Amino acid sequence: MERQSSALLNSLSADVQFTVIGSDGLDELPTAVRTIKMGLPRRPAVARIVWFYFRSARHVKRLRGEFDLVHSCGAVSRTNVDLSTVHLCHAAVGPGSRASLTGWRKINSALARWMGLVSERRQYRTDRVRRLIAVSESVQKQLARYYPRVERAVVANGVDVQHFATPKRRARSNGEALRAVMVTGDFSLKGVDLAMEALVNAPSVTLKVVGRGALQQYRNRVEELGIADRVTFFGELSDVRPVYSDSDVVICVSNYESFGLYLVEAALAGCAVVSTAVGVAPQLIGNNDGGLIVEHDARSLAGALVQLQLDPEFVHRCATYSAAAAREFSLDAMREAYLAHYREMADG
Repeated sequence: MERQSSALLNSLSADVQFTVIGSDGLDELPTAVRTIKMGLPRRPAVARIVWFYFRSARHVKRLRGEFDLVHSCGAVSRTNVDLSTVHLCHAAVGPGSRASLTGWRKINSALARWMGLVSERRQYRTDRVRRLIAVSESVQKQLARYYPRVERAVVANGVDVQHFATPKRRARSNGEALRAVMVTGDFSLKGVDLAMEALVNAPSVTLKVVGRGALQQYRNRVEELGIADRVTFFGELSDVRPVYSDSDVVICVSNYESFGLYLVEAALAGCAVVSTAVGVAPQLIGNNDGGLIVEHDARSLAGALVQLQLDPEFVHRCATYSAAAAREFSLDAMREAYLAHYREMADG
């Protein structure tokens, strides 16, 4: 969400005078953006949520006379706001998404989710926020279910289309291994374990995993499963484009995804999409035109991967469709949508 907030501020700074109250990433904003930096504890997550919730409200109250609109973006603040961008609907996530966590990580996650729920329920009311902005159609449906009285709209996250789009690539020939990629900051939440289990029953598929996670634990697991020669862990990368370009399929087997920025990026780079029905995946996949929707289990994923491995032409057609669908999620589209909301609400 910090990445998307930064992209929004950079794209709108020529049209809107911003004062940003935040913590990380403020140094990357345009010089024209006024910033108020709050020191937040690095860990645990619940401490960061609580600290921002109360301290940010003090800054807003002190400076409210200087603003035409107050926009909370991703984080909930204990103050009245005009717009609140919702990257994650805590009420919809449920405890099952973190079922594999243990020890302190499980306790910390449970506390953070509890605080997220408490702050959401207090703030997502008509006397607290004028309009909720969902980052995808799926989040909008969740908000409609849990907070039906508050006005809602959808402004999809935006991607630098030209940065990720690649020229048309050679279709994979029969017999070649299907090259899959996953990008995640949380191996457990995104279902990397399910993907590894799926590879056991999809012997002509390779997997590249990019992002943070318990690397040694997962390396040990692929050794146990006998698939170590087909799985590569890259860790965090500053530029994921070469990995996307060297892949045929992007995988997501999360049981919750608010948007799925990496799915759009990979689709732009020429990947078909194999995903659970979360976030933006249904829009990229369509009626099996851009890939395949799978269940949240290894068996379903394995079946989809085998099907794609056996039909290179289908993969090529899916990649063409998903790339075209992904172009709708541009930074320009996001910028214009927010600018329209700002003008309407400031005039109203």
